[in-house]
Amino acid sequence: MNILTNVWLHPKQTVRHMIEHNLLKVAMVLVLLAGFLGTFVPIAEVDADGNLIPSTMSFVELLMTGALSSVIAFLFMFISVGIVFLVGKLFKGQGSYWDIYQATSLGMIPTMVMGVIGFVWAAFDLQAFSMVDFSSPMTIAFFAISAVLGIWSLVINVAALAEANHYSNWRAFFTLILPALLIVLVVVVLVLVVFAAFLG
Repeated sequence: MNILTNVWLHPKQTVRHMIEHNLLKVAMVLVLLAGFLGTFVPIAEVDADGNLIPSTMSFVELLMTGALSSVIAFLFMFISVGIVFLVGKLFKGQGSYWDIYQATSLGMIPTMVMGVIGFVWAAFDLQAFSMVDFSSPMTIAFFAISAVLGIWSLVINVAALAEANHYSNWRAFFTLILPALLIVLVVVVLVLVVFAAFLG
């Protein structure tokens, strides 16, 4: 089975194949690649007046940042999978930690597509890549396709997690959403506490 192509329309079948054949190393490679390619999105810097200006990063610096990002993504994945694994247990999920790891790695494949496009764009026209001109058809198309692939990534994540944990898609959806909502809630509470302390 070709995981990179099959996962788009058959995520449950794909994650079942990964788990049955214990393709953990493949999942880890996907995480490293996703971390590296996630660096290649149109970027810009902000000047003292708050205006967007072209990034001054060279292509080599982008490559170095990508290498660092892949390591960070690889390490962060262990934490995020742990959270999803524990929340999944609240919904009576039956998958092991490594089952969940393999399932969630599949959701990174759609977003990697934009990373590949960004990589090629930066390699051939770094100046245009660094401008972040939101009126540019290329930039508009890039972010529009990114939004669509981001949604499809969530769809794949939900289906793959449901298969790994042997429960419904709705349980998988809430397993993914609840940690994000809790993080947002904690951040909001912290901001309110700091704001209240400042006013006091």
